[in-house]
Amino acid sequence: HVDFQVTQMQAGNLQLIGRSEKRLADLPAQALEFRGQLGPVMKHGRIEMVAMQWLQVYVLKDKRVYCLTYTAEPFAYDKYMPQVQEMLASLELS
Repeated sequence: HVDFQVTQMQAGNLQLIGRSEKRLADLPAQALEFRGQLGPVMKHGRIEMVAMQWLQVYVLKDKRVYCLTYTAEPFAYDKYMPQVQEMLASLELS
C-alpha cells in the first residue's frame, strides 16, 4: 500500500523527500515526506498554486491500514513538527 501511495503522490507532481521506518501505537510504521504544489487555490484575492509539504505515516493493524497526514506550508512545517510528533506518540489503536 505504501509503494502505491508513493506512486500516486508522485503522479500528482509531488516529490518524495524522505522515507523512514517508525513505530506508531507500538507497531511498525512507514513515514513518507513529500514536497510540492497544491492548487489552484484562492490566496490574497488571486488564484495561485501554493507550496506545501506533507508527512504521511502508515501503520497496519488487524488487516487495516491507518494513514495519518500532516500538511503545512514549507515555512511552517518544522515549526509545528514537535506538536505533530507529540500527537503521533500519543496515538493508541485498540
